[in-house]
Amino acid sequence: MQSVDLFDEVTVKLKEKNKGKIYINKYDSTVGGEFPMDESNLAVKACDQYLKQIGERDNFEAILSVRKNIPIQAGLAGGSADAAASLIAINEIFENRLSENEILAIGSKLGADVPFCIKGGLCLGTGKGDKLSEISVDNKLYMILVKPRFLSVSTPMLFKLFDKWEKSERAISFTDTKISKTESAINSLRDGNLESFYRQLSNDFEDVFFNLHPELEKLKSKLLELGCWTANLTGSGPTIYGTVADIEQGNRIVRKLIADRLNNPTNSYYKHGPLDIRV
Repeated sequence: MQSVDLFDEVTVKLKEKNKGKIYINKYDSTVGGEFPMDESNLAVKACDQYLKQIGERDNFEAILSVRKNIPIQAGLAGGSADAAASLIAINEIFENRLSENEILAIGSKLGADVPFCIKGGLCLGTGKGDKLSEISVDNKLYMILVKPRFLSVSTPMLFKLFDKWEKSERAISFTDTKISKTESAINSLRDGNLESFYRQLSNDFEDVFFNLHPELEKLKSKLLELGCWTANLTGSGPTIYGTVADIEQGNRIVRKLIADRLNNPTNSYYKHGPLDIRV
């Protein structure tokens, strides 16, 4: 699990006016998609759980504002990142009353990705993804994130499809082979052998996802054709990330993608609108 420099901005304020009320009063966005403004929002849940744990749930009004830059339902853990930011912010308001481990435990109850979003950096996530081991490396990693603007995917829905597909197509488990592949990838990264590391990247969701959206498999192939070292689905999609050597190579590929849409607007991966691209 790797942090990237694409982020939302979350502000948390506490008042003693409408005690017990937690809500988002301001939201703006640079991306499309439906953003929940009610108590189902993970950032709201995060503040609720924090205040309950320290025994202050009925003593304050918590007011949140969110500026969204991470695409919604894109396999980029945007909701988890907002929850993590809320937990860190509200803990600072209370002068770090809870330890990092206590904050991580709250995050784990909210979602599998939340603990990592609290910790950040580069980690191996085991268990459901919330058991974290930090990985220290010297290399900077560069990638292109490419998402069809008007395509969003429900992670629970894709998990259900994956479970059904897994039973009908193959009986797989996280065997010693998978574990050794992960360890080998981490060792390659620590040794600075990025070529070996990138070769070992994969995503078990791809077989199911590309069956659902074959046009995105063509987008993956296009990224490889344009010069990405590797390309894979991130999370449950629909974002594809392509690995590159540096910012300059990334920007060159972006320009080629822009030209591709102008020259080949009927390519199937444009059926969901323009591509939102970040390096």
